[in-house]
Amino acid sequence: GAGFPPCVLPTTDLTATGKVDTAGNVTLTVPLAGGVATMAFNAVSTLGPLDTGTYQVVGGACAQASVGLSAINVPNVTGTYKGTLTQILPVPSGTAPTDSVTAVLVQASTPNSDGQFPLSGTITATGACPATLTITQGVVAGIQVQSYPSPPLLFPVGASFTGVTSPSVLSRSITGTLLQPSGCPGFAYSGPLYFQ
Repeated sequence: GAGFPPCVLPTTDLTATGKVDTAGNVTLTVPLAGGVATMAFNAVSTLGPLDTGTYQVVGGACAQASVGLSAINVPNVTGTYKGTLTQILPVPSGTAPTDSVTAVLVQASTPNSDGQFPLSGTITATGACPATLTITQGVVAGIQVQSYPSPPLLFPVGASFTGVTSPSVLSRSITGTLLQPSGCPGFAYSGPLYFQ
């Protein structure tokens, strides 16, 4: 049978407008398929998940009743991160080899037209599989960090890094995968990198 079609394509750019009041209450409205989506939540917390809020679409092809939502305050990833990544591909036998990794990342303070923040920097790995990756066209989209501009899981040829950043400002980290390091083509190393 046919699947339920989305009311808008996942690649559709939506323009949100709104305000934040003095108590940290955020209200956003988005024109959506002939209707209006409204999101409301409180943005006071800086230590992780924000207060829960609501989401509703009134009118149009996407109309729905009010539902709950949780928003996350994601800090800018700019900084130096270090950690030990462990080989995951090809699947090692015995004790997996490791690399010491340093990532120096710079996230732009303003997003591009798709709401993604441009990312640049370098990632250097030493150990079992040495590599240096220069990031020139990376993006940060929500909690996702990518060393390349394509959609998730469409890896470019050569080395790449994808990761998920921690939303907490108290324990900033990026858990990710360094794929196809230049010193060992076809290899992948994974694990957490911690803000220094």
